[in-house]
Amino acid sequence: MNDNYIKIIKINDKLSGYEKEIKRLKSEKKDIENSINELIDYTIHNRRNIFDYLMHINYQIKQFSHKIYKLYNYKNNIINKHYKIIQKQHISKGENTIFKILNSLIYYKIILYYEKEHILPIKYIRHLRADFYILDNQLTKYIIEYHGKQHYQYIKHYHKNYKKFIK
Repeated sequence: MNDNYIKIIKINDKLSGYEKEIKRLKSEKKDIENSINELIDYTIHNRRNIFDYLMHINYQIKQFSHKIYKLYNYKNNIINKHYKIIQKQHISKGENTIFKILNSLIYYKIILYYEKEHILPIKYIRHLRADFYILDNQLTKYIIEYHGKQHYQYIKHYHKNYKKFIK
């Protein structure tokens, strides 16, 4: 058997395992999110524990998602006989500042939970995504949408062409 076939079989096995784990984690996350309104009756300490665990689940999902993305790219590179370098997602200075603020708000117990890149239960053409989703101690929900300069001026990296930027 060709070495590339063996590599692809091993990659497919890893992908299968990672995808099962992501499915399990997303199901667990959904169960917790579906019961958020019921948590108002819990003590603040118990709420914190639940949301710490939910943040841990989100971190694991993002880690597995990145591993899956890298494996699919590696597999495509083997199949197509080209080698693309996989870039890690870059966090802007503005988003980094927001991360620091949110981490301090959690540290000082002002908020219970935050999540980056949260899919909102709103659909407009496709599901809307918020840069940050936040729950305070009373389980009030907030979102933050950070608008970098790509929202105000044409930047080739973010827009296919000027017409798409205007849209």
